[in-house]
Amino acid sequence: MPIIVDDTVTITKGDRKLSEGKILRVDVKNTRLYVEGITRSRQDGSTVQMPISPANVMITKLNLDDQWRRKILERKGFSAEEE
Repeated sequence: MPIIVDDTVTITKGDRKLSEGKILRVDVKNTRLYVEGITRSRQDGSTVQMPISPANVMITKLNLDDQWRRKILERKGFSAEEE
């Protein structure tokens, strides 16, 4: 399943392992994700979002606003439930 904005993911590798948050931005050109709460501080004191590779995350909760994603789940036998 492709990752989109507002999916909730858990990071599975790296120094931020087991951190969880929502996807804020997906950079398709550089294949990077930006997760809420995953930041680092620069040398000048400002904080910036850390780019994460999609291979290092696991989707824990899907954003089911898109009908296309709902149809995929139903076709595979899962029930598309909203919370």
